[in-house]
Amino acid sequence: MSTATEEYTEIKRQFEEQSPKRGESHKATSVESSMEIWDFGGQLVYHSVQRLFLTPAAVYFVVLKLTDDLDAPVKISDACSVPYYSNMTNLEFLLYLIRSIFTHAVSLGDDCEEEIKTPKVFIVGTHRDSISSHEDEIEEKVNEIWGKIQEVIDGKAYKSLVYPQLFDIDNKQPSTKINELKKIIWETKEKMPVTIPLNWLKLQMGLQEQSKTNVTMTYEEVKVLASTFGIEGDKSTTNVLTFLHDLGQVLFFPEVAALKENVVINPLMLVDMYKTVNTVLKPEDLEQHRKLFNELDECQYCVLY
Repeated sequence: MSTATEEYTEIKRQFEEQSPKRGESHKATSVESSMEIWDFGGQLVYHSVQRLFLTPAAVYFVVLKLTDDLDAPVKISDACSVPYYSNMTNLEFLLYLIRSIFTHAVSLGDDCEEEIKTPKVFIVGTHRDSISSHEDEIEEKVNEIWGKIQEVIDGKAYKSLVYPQLFDIDNKQPSTKINELKKIIWETKEKMPVTIPLNWLKLQMGLQEQSKTNVTMTYEEVKVLASTFGIEGDKSTTNVLTFLHDLGQVLFFPEVAALKENVVINPLMLVDMYKTVNTVLKPEDLEQHRKLFNELDECQYCVLY
């Protein structure tokens, strides 16, 4: 049986075989750029876990339906069979989402008086075509909605995160607003690249290899793997894990005593696990799941697999 150190050394050997030898140059023939897209559920039941995935190295989209009254209560559809209404209005809920991003994704420096500009938040309004059949009425309604949003965020600490434009779109016809949004997103992304040491990239690849069979690793296991790539000590290991956390590649919370000894190296699998506990069900599936939860309530002792 091989030890963890032997397995990590083998991963390192495979990477080194594919890397240029000392003195050799490695010239890329093209530059590839990509983005990962996370679609967060808007239902309140999901918000307790979403904060884990809010990181600085991202752009965010807060989406609202342009036909909804901003001053009306939020209509909620979740595991209950009948939709109900929140105590928050649609406008208050939109602000709540922006504040969540500000709270959990902003890295505050020593000077808290400095204007915070990242991560950038884009507000997107859908169902533009459903407002009216007349373009002038649509424009008037969109301007009214954007005016209300601007009024309530004015003077707030998170105002500088919000891109100063409401992108009103629909999916029924080609939209210049969608193309404009794509262009601005790409320009924003191009300003975000960070140069990192090659051994950080190799550790990232090593963690991705481990994530094929593991959801988590202990911090000590990651430190052993990092050492095989020349990343030594707690400070260096914490720095690279924090960087990968900001990218959404891992989940690492060194400031939380109960979590700092474990690193989630497969966040998507964690989401799949969470969905088995908390999820929004289709109406036709409610009765079956209600019976299962009733049986669970009646169990004196239960084992979860």
